[in-house]
Amino acid sequence: MKMKKIRKRILLACIIVVVIAAGVALYIFYPMLTMTPAQTGAVEGTDIFAIRNERNAVYFMQTADGYIMVDTGSDKNGIEKSMLDNGIDAVRVKWILITHTDYDHVAALPLFPEAEIYMSEEELRGITGKNSLPVSTDGINPLTDGQEVLLGGVTVKGISAPGHGSGHMAYLLDGKYLFTG
Repeated sequence: MKMKKIRKRILLACIIVVVIAAGVALYIFYPMLTMTPAQTGAVEGTDIFAIRNERNAVYFMQTADGYIMVDTGSDKNGIEKSMLDNGIDAVRVKWILITHTDYDHVAALPLFPEAEIYMSEEELRGITGKNSLPVSTDGINPLTDGQEVLLGGVTVKGISAPGHGSGHMAYLLDGKYLFTG
């Protein structure tokens, strides 16, 4: 009789733990489940062009010397087709800003073999295993928190934004457009 009571209490405790864990998971992941990427096209009121990818969007800012691109997306073929459909020549992409190295942000990097790539110094140091890049890390330009670079006449400021990953970096372009990835 006593064992039956103990089993019931253990079962009840397990159910409570599962319910709490599900609630915490829902609290954490619900915003990601409800996010919708920007639609392909000009972002109204800006100098930015978006291309919607599977779960996110990649962004372009045209300069006199070519495009600055933020992240590259996960669907290489889809990105390539959307760029062609929208008159963006991959050869004109001169600079790529990587927010972090998750697959859905870097998989289409091979489309831009001539582009200069920028990412946080910490993220670059941490490239191993699941966060490996589909291109060589040789020649990637590391940025530190607060560092500014001039790309095609556009001032790009790297802003450390740990949370999604310790090396995650946001970018402020010309003091007007903030990209967080």
